[in-house]
Amino acid sequence: MSSDELAKLCSVTSQAVRAKTKKASEDKAEFVEFGGVKYSFALVRKGRGRPAYEYEEFVLERAIELPSERKEMQLDTEQKTKLDMKLRIIHAYSDWKRLKKGNVKEFVAWVCEEFNTHYTQKMHFDWQREYKKGGAYALVDKRGRKAGEVVALDDEQKQFLVSMFRAFGAGEMNFKQLWEELHHEWERRKGFDFSGWKLGRVRNLCDYGVVKRFIENYYKNRVIEYDMITKGEDANKSYNQPAMGNRREQWVRKNQCWEIDSTPADVIIYHENRQMRPDILAIRDAYSGRCVAMLAEKSNALSIIRLLWRAISEFGMPEFIKGDNGRDYVSKQFQGLLEHLGIRYDRAIAFAGDEKGVVERGFRTVQHSYMRVLAGFIGHNVAHRQKIEQQTAKKNRKAKDIYGGNAMTQTPSDQLLSWEDFEARLQEAVLLWEIDKKRRSGQSPLELWNLCTEPLRKISYESFLIYAGGYTKRSVQKDGIHFENRRYIASVLPKYHKQDVYVSENIDNIAEVFVFDEHGAFIGVCEDAQVSSMTKEDFVRVKKEFSKEVSGIRKEIDSDKLSMRTRSSAKVDLARAKEVFAEELKPVGEVVVQDVKLERDVKTSRTTNNMKRVMPKVKDEDIDPFLAYGVG
Repeated sequence: MSSDELAKLCSVTSQAVRAKTKKASEDKAEFVEFGGVKYSFALVRKGRGRPAYEYEEFVLERAIELPSERKEMQLDTEQKTKLDMKLRIIHAYSDWKRLKKGNVKEFVAWVCEEFNTHYTQKMHFDWQREYKKGGAYALVDKRGRKAGEVVALDDEQKQFLVSMFRAFGAGEMNFKQLWEELHHEWERRKGFDFSGWKLGRVRNLCDYGVVKRFIENYYKNRVIEYDMITKGEDANKSYNQPAMGNRREQWVRKNQCWEIDSTPADVIIYHENRQMRPDILAIRDAYSGRCVAMLAEKSNALSIIRLLWRAISEFGMPEFIKGDNGRDYVSKQFQGLLEHLGIRYDRAIAFAGDEKGVVERGFRTVQHSYMRVLAGFIGHNVAHRQKIEQQTAKKNRKAKDIYGGNAMTQTPSDQLLSWEDFEARLQEAVLLWEIDKKRRSGQSPLELWNLCTEPLRKISYESFLIYAGGYTKRSVQKDGIHFENRRYIASVLPKYHKQDVYVSENIDNIAEVFVFDEHGAFIGVCEDAQVSSMTKEDFVRVKKEFSKEVSGIRKEIDSDKLSMRTRSSAKVDLARAKEVFAEELKPVGEVVVQDVKLERDVKTSRTTNNMKRVMPKVKDEDIDPFLAYGVG
């Protein structure tokens, strides 16, 4: 509105409006006040006559904006929030005075109650004085900021910082480097003088603290994204996935569900003259939490089959087994055994450990509690292992005679646990877990197991063993069955000559196989008299050692072939051979044998050939036909 319109609205003269506006402009105030109402003003025309102003009602949102001459002082979110609060209180006091509600002391008490904030009379008078003197800018909290410092980032800078943090924020982030990368990137995008900035000749785009505070504030309410960046997706699932309650509550009886899994032990042992880190294989009853565990050099189909028998012999037959998609568990041999035993296998979702949380939680208890006090403990992760390793001085970390080339365990090789000792410690940990009430709230696994009176379904070892070796189709020949480069015979085989049968190897005796007909009926046991009794693992180990020896010999042969093929060039070798030959050749007397007649004939022949080449050609019509035929 114009000066005249404002004068008519406020019932004052136009001269009063212009005079008050002129004084407010000289004092650099943001508004003029008539009748307790504030009006902001802006110069729209300035010439020889009177200046003309436009007016509008002064509102709080406008008060937050800084005067045009102070635009370089931008505000962050915290500053804006504090300034908004101060302006609301100052405007509320103007209304308080106009309505004559009470004195300053009563106003301060009302502010503390209404705004739920700390407010004193000193703060009241200081804010009023600063606001009258410098307007909204004077109320801005500038503590902890350097003069002329930029405290706000534009949208493009924010997007770059977030993208950079997402890409390189794993583990931890050096915010100083992030701040420097912002300036470097702006050299490529906006032509910023990065070299001059490094030399201290160019002003910062923003302060280092602005970058750090922005990242911290940005991810304050983005916990999932922050954990995925800094800790990884698996850890994020562990930290932030909604809890599903106690998974055991979905099972109502023992042997209803077993969970099976394997994990590398966090302990180094000494076995067969070498250091090794074995695998721990475990089956847990999901209802009670009871466990059967064993060691294996590496988890494979044979090892989990043996683990399954130990669990069946102790717990009985389960209804189904929950496991992952590892090749050991989905192998034809293991799945065939479960199929013939009538046990259903339920595959967990890939890379979802919470699908079989009972056995996973059991591993954590065993590893983090019982195993960490054993000799040879190496920690649960890389950071933990580094701390254990750093307990040993650098000069001793590679002392092979003491630590066997691995000082990470802080234990000399002769003090590491043997296979038998570590197996005993593992079984002790399982038994202590099953009777433990101190670590668990409520009943122990053994008590829960005893509460269920469901009868156990058992199976004989022979019935289990007959299906444990998997199934391979073979044809019966005259001399028996050929299987894995061996020949197996039995008295019942001749009547199955040229018929297809199925062979299942005995995992406890490689010299035996079980034979079934095409319909699955058991035919009998075939034996190989040429092979001594050995387990499947022994046979695999022998084959492995043989293959290793063959591989070593092949490497030597290939190395020699390569060295022969890559010798120095043939020309160099030939020149060297000629040189040696010339040095070794001794001069002797010479006798020339000459055939004078032969040499004369050769010379005559060459002369005749030369004459034919130089004689002129004669046309056919120039030749006398009688002379040509020797007539005349």
